[in-house]
Amino acid sequence: MILLRALRKRQWRRLRYLVLSLPWWRLIRLASGRGHGPPMITIIIPVRNGAATLAETLKSVRAQSLGRWEVVIVDDGSTDATPHVISEWLKRDPRFRAIRQDSQGVSSARNRGVLESRSPWILFLDADDWLSADFLDCMFAALTSQPDASVAYCGSNRILSDGTALAETPGMDMTYPEELQDDPVRALSLSCPLAIHSIIARRQTVLDAGLFDESLKTSEDWDLWLRVARVGARFLRGWICGWIAGKCMRSWARTGVVRARLEPS
Repeated sequence: MILLRALRKRQWRRLRYLVLSLPWWRLIRLASGRGHGPPMITIIIPVRNGAATLAETLKSVRAQSLGRWEVVIVDDGSTDATPHVISEWLKRDPRFRAIRQDSQGVSSARNRGVLESRSPWILFLDADDWLSADFLDCMFAALTSQPDASVAYCGSNRILSDGTALAETPGMDMTYPEELQDDPVRALSLSCPLAIHSIIARRQTVLDAGLFDESLKTSEDWDLWLRVARVGARFLRGWICGWIAGKCMRSWARTGVVRARLEPS
């Protein structure tokens, strides 16, 4: 009997610790059912011959602690097993949608995704990148505190298959610049320190800026974000939510490794 009471007491302490250690926005989500309702954000995933990495990317999206999202996968003329991978994932979750087009390039695929999106916010996620599980929770918590912002950005990192974080660009110090929040036009006129998948933006703002320039062969994201800044969009420096993995031999994401408080302007 004494042993049973001790075990129950230990279990209660463990449960109490887990509850109290949850971030406040997760407690709110659990209490209010934020996992249900219309999607808050459309995650646009362009892919061409990405069968080897696409499943892990989709897995990271499905693991999001905030469930109000939709995914638009734009298959840009894949000739490998990508269509089969997409078909399997469409069966698993109705929040996934897919569009297939002849090969027209990544900018065309992303633009198609924007036009097909049904949410007020969008995120561009490449088919070999991963999101940490609390990414959307963190970003929308930041945006809730600054509702006039049109763009929110956070840190990212490149991760090797063994879990090693690379320090070179776009390392975390390079992709979480405070000056981008203070003067986005000036900061983006000098460089583009952001990974494309570390930004969420209002759909209408991206439309107002003119979408991606499909004639560009490189730096198309830099061009878009500079035009977004020039239309007067306010950039918000959000939380670093774990790591957002970038292009490597194989991407690897970790949750909760790095965290920073929101620093309002």
